[in-house]
Amino acid sequence: MKRVWDIAENLNDTTQSELNQQGKGEIELLKLPTKPHFSDMVYLDYAATTPVDPAVIETMVNAMERHWANISSPHELGAMTTQYVQEALEEIARHFNVTREEITITSGATESINQALKGVLQAQKKREIITTTIEHKATINTVQSLMKMGYKGHFIAPNSEGTITAEMIESAINEETALISLIWVNNETGDKLPVEAIAKMARKYKIPIHIDATQAAPHFQFDASQFDLVSLSAHKCYGPKNIGLLYRRAFPKLPMQHLMDGSGGQMLRAGTMPNEGVLGFAKALSLIAANWRDERHRLVRLEGLLLRQLLPLGVEVNSASIVRKDSQDDQQMGQQSSQQSNRERDKTLTDIINSEPQFADIKSGIKVKAEREPGVLNLYLPDVHADTLLALVPKLALAKGSACNSDSTLPSYVLTETGYDERRAFSSIRVSVGRYTTEEEILYAGELLRTAIEFIQSIAKGRQTNWYGEYNIYDPYIESLLSPTFIAHDFKEEDFDDSTHLITIEKPYFSLSLYGVLERSSIADGAVFRFRELSAKAYGAPYYLALFQTLITSLREEMITTHFKLEQLIDQKTPAEYLRDTIYIERALQTFLQDLQ
Repeated sequence: MKRVWDIAENLNDTTQSELNQQGKGEIELLKLPTKPHFSDMVYLDYAATTPVDPAVIETMVNAMERHWANISSPHELGAMTTQYVQEALEEIARHFNVTREEITITSGATESINQALKGVLQAQKKREIITTTIEHKATINTVQSLMKMGYKGHFIAPNSEGTITAEMIESAINEETALISLIWVNNETGDKLPVEAIAKMARKYKIPIHIDATQAAPHFQFDASQFDLVSLSAHKCYGPKNIGLLYRRAFPKLPMQHLMDGSGGQMLRAGTMPNEGVLGFAKALSLIAANWRDERHRLVRLEGLLLRQLLPLGVEVNSASIVRKDSQDDQQMGQQSSQQSNRERDKTLTDIINSEPQFADIKSGIKVKAEREPGVLNLYLPDVHADTLLALVPKLALAKGSACNSDSTLPSYVLTETGYDERRAFSSIRVSVGRYTTEEEILYAGELLRTAIEFIQSIAKGRQTNWYGEYNIYDPYIESLLSPTFIAHDFKEEDFDDSTHLITIEKPYFSLSLYGVLERSSIADGAVFRFRELSAKAYGAPYYLALFQTLITSLREEMITTHFKLEQLIDQKTPAEYLRDTIYIERALQTFLQDLQ
């Protein structure tokens, strides 16, 4: 059977005459915008990783061809290679205004964070570390690992404005505090913590501070010497993967226990130096140093271009600098903000779109606070589950949040810790743009997102009068074709009588509202009931929409005593949470139908 509604390029191959022949009647197709001539995919996930710059690739290929010798070797070839690698290391150090001796090359930020946190605590008698609840998993899991070893971790949650202040960190300091570890630019929201102010405060107590600068390094040049420890990765800076660095101040020297035993050219880390990676890393940082100011202005324009397309749909930016704690009214599905709050939100977003955020300039010494870093947008999409949106726009490389969060059935802990409710977290996506994102791509992505968002919102509001067809769900838990049918009916107050019934099932990550008008038929043994009219409002991931469709189809086509057959939606890959919800939903509906009789 031909697809009626498809996200593929041959979307409109099925004609209305074919639909009529199939007995489907007049049907509205979801027509997604046609892709322009540029690349097949639009990459909007720069916060996860960045494409390697061609100049970096050229540098690395040259290094692999000419400077491949082991720098620890005593022969002439090793000495020549050492010269090139040392020059690259000097360039990396100058980029951060530190010395070569203070830089240790690692396999990436995760290793750097482990070395920094475990290395410092294991090298002294103090047993406590302070961090926050909105850190990257690399930090959170490392602190939790230390806690299993007997150390104590203090996790500071954001305040009512969704941020962390120096005063909040200071209040957690005690005589046993060995280290403070903070993320500078959040990888999910782009929010910036006031790490420079916190570092000054920590210096008064002579407590070292570690900064996760993984998301800061791609966007602006900074002075690492104002901190005690800094971690970052090259692959977030348009450089190669599997290489990063750890900065450790040399004076006064910070005690640290090394984690890897062996031999090599670095005091803190054993192993052979990755020559081509070091040279590529240095080249990537030099490109950032030359262009970050102009690039910052360009990213602000791209963000504004996207937001102007999506704001009319009620889309909001999740950020401590824009949106505060949710009110209880915002937690209800489909409920709109008041006109006044919309005006305030739009004004705030307009200010963000038109503003030019400023950053610390290490040359001028000017330090201007900027609460959110351009390039990382976390967007709340009312009545749209993020999984469903991503399933509808496979040509857009988007994310729900951090690529390192493996459990996709859970809401973003960064958003919930910032103060947003779970429903909002499940309805949020991360859009991150970068060096190769063009205005043409943003215009196309905005059009594609707007079309998909409007379609999903129409289902959630019960306004989709004809949604029928087969489509591919791009979800690892559903591999079969599904046929959703939602028949909407706008009930008026006078329509509600003894034969009109409503059931609502509500959870943060799915909800279903059914309005039905029962029709009674007499038979020899008594009477049976069918739904003469049925209206559905549905919200959730693709699995739940498919599940709801199975239930709704049964209610529309069969007697209300039908036992729902949901086994077709269950396979070995279905998460346990989904299976529990399936049983919960089925029992709730069966109880409802039994009560009707």
